[in-house]
Amino acid sequence: MTISIVARCSNGASVGAAVTSSSFSVAARCLRWDPAVGISCSQSITDPRLGESLLARLGRGQDPKAALAGLQAEESHFEYRQLTAMSFAGAHAGYSGPLVLGKHAVLDAGDHVVAGNMLAHGQVLEAVSAGYRQDPTAPLALRLVHALQAGEAAGGEVRELRSAGVMVLAGDSWPLVDVRVDWHGHPLEQLADLTARWLPQAAAYRDRAYDPREAYALVSSQLESENQV
Repeated sequence: MTISIVARCSNGASVGAAVTSSSFSVAARCLRWDPAVGISCSQSITDPRLGESLLARLGRGQDPKAALAGLQAEESHFEYRQLTAMSFAGAHAGYSGPLVLGKHAVLDAGDHVVAGNMLAHGQVLEAVSAGYRQDPTAPLALRLVHALQAGEAAGGEVRELRSAGVMVLAGDSWPLVDVRVDWHGHPLEQLADLTARWLPQAAAYRDRAYDPREAYALVSSQLESENQV
């Protein structure tokens, strides 16, 4: 019931993920991150703990294939799950169990990994990957959202999409981008709009976390102007 992509920018300064589904609040359930390691997506009858466990293994220096094999050996019901991850170092992983619902696959494209289940047909993931590669100069967050939109245009999943989210980590202890649409008739269209609205403000909100003085002066001035009679 889900299509996702995890990716790393060319210089390794940021990693990100985007996900969409016919079910409710997909990003909250599927996306997991570690500011020192990278980002993951656990989907298909979701167990959010799996994404955390995979990132922990990558953080300990495990090879991605070995990390997935270790999880498969230790976790019950692993055959029902899909799992992807991308680290800042470029280590990446993808798994699609034999009992994942409907048409399902993982596509490893090196700097990005795409996963999907209940797909309309087998070429949807290739469309997502092509959408991601279309404009390499665009901000990572928008590339991720546009990739999913390309997948939707190619047929998407067999059920109507209802929720979506995008997240980008860029070296801080919190995400630079974390935008979600939890229930909407056109979630990817809404996500693209909200992400485009957020990105011009993202750096300023990051800066005020480290030094609030400029933001304080600006907002104080605005409040004073708004309250003048």
